[in-house]
Amino acid sequence: MLKVRNITKQYGNFTALKDVSFEIKPGEIIGLLGPNGAGKTTLIKILTGYFEPSAGSLEIGGYDALKAREKINNLIGYLPENAPLYGELNVQESLVLAAKIHGLFGAHLKERLTYVVEKTALWEMLTRPVGQLSKGYRQRVGLAAAIIAEPRFLILDEPTNGLDPTQISTLLHFIKELAENCTVLLSTHILQQVEEVAERALILMGGELKADLSLYDLAQENTFNMLLDSASFSADDLQKCKNILENIKEFSVTFSETAADGGWHIRAAAPADCPLGEKLYNLARQNDWPLRELYRERPSLEAVFREKLIGRSAL
Repeated sequence: MLKVRNITKQYGNFTALKDVSFEIKPGEIIGLLGPNGAGKTTLIKILTGYFEPSAGSLEIGGYDALKAREKINNLIGYLPENAPLYGELNVQESLVLAAKIHGLFGAHLKERLTYVVEKTALWEMLTRPVGQLSKGYRQRVGLAAAIIAEPRFLILDEPTNGLDPTQISTLLHFIKELAENCTVLLSTHILQQVEEVAERALILMGGELKADLSLYDLAQENTFNMLLDSASFSADDLQKCKNILENIKEFSVTFSETAADGGWHIRAAAPADCPLGEKLYNLARQNDWPLRELYRERPSLEAVFREKLIGRSAL
């Protein structure tokens, strides 16, 4: 669906994007993450045709985006962070305008209008001028306009801004539904939302693509932590324990000489098909290690994101 190859964007001597490459398959939901100034907005504007790259290539839906922009524009739905709406138009007029821009008329327009109004819960607002709506409702109008022409590729930039928790939950569920018929790129600062709906996460830092993560693979990581009681487990005992664990090729281990609560901390990682927790527990029983705690480490997208931010300022 989307192929980005070595995209670079320069403004004079400043490089906003540097040699960015990735692919997105049809039906995927991808989270686009990064701190302020990372290049997310620049990348989105290149994808939507507002900017041209300084170097590199872009293919959307099988078309060269730099040569067939008009065809590609009909494949893309875009909700900017602050939806550009005409305040003097009412909601229905705004959506009809968006539909006609994409070539929808007659029965097809009415069908799509009914669909998007129902999905975004805008029935009661159809005759209300957009300029009189709350930010949350304007955001819903922007989303309805972005999807009214049934785009194959949907770009959402901070789509939950201004929504209350119930509306956010409804919107995230709707995004999952949309992915049945289109590809979704979700740019947001809220990592939990990416974890809830996305399959992959792209992390931009300083204009470079620092990570392309499968959230499924992240959730399947097989890492356990053991805490041994140092009060009844000497340094010599720990060394014997190290020797045993380090000679087992099924998993790798790291050791912390003194844990915060006074115990010996051991961290082990193994492939997903290895019953690591069971093996560690059995080793502790067989060797009379004073096991105080054994728990699986649950890696989060936030932990990976913060790891990539080491040495940089917070969001």
